Amino acid sequence: MYRSQRLYKEVKDADFEIFPICVPSYNRPDPAILKSLETYPELPIVLFIRNTKEQKALYKKWRNKCKIVLLDDVENIGQTRAAIVNWCVENKISNIFMMDDDIDE
Repeated sequence: MYRSQRLYKEVKDADFEIFPICVPSYNRPDPAILKSLETYPELPIVLFIRNTKEQKALYKKWRNKCKIVLLDDVENIGQTRAAIVNWCVENKISNIFMMDDDIDE
């Protein structure tokens, strides 16, 4: 068992605030981190993608598995990360946990 799997079991029913896992993604419709949702469906993953017809079509299969936030006016990862921080501030999320989409454990 991976350490992360053991830790997940220990904290999933704990009585404390869970922070969302903010995941920027672009042109990776099967990001490794989202495959974790098959094993851990209640992971608080928020997927951030560009608000284009092409990106929405690529990621549509994740609509009912995690929250998807569409970002306007982002062209690179720096702007995407800044938009994620702004989204968290607007939604009163004071602790930001951001992970790249290619991480699987």
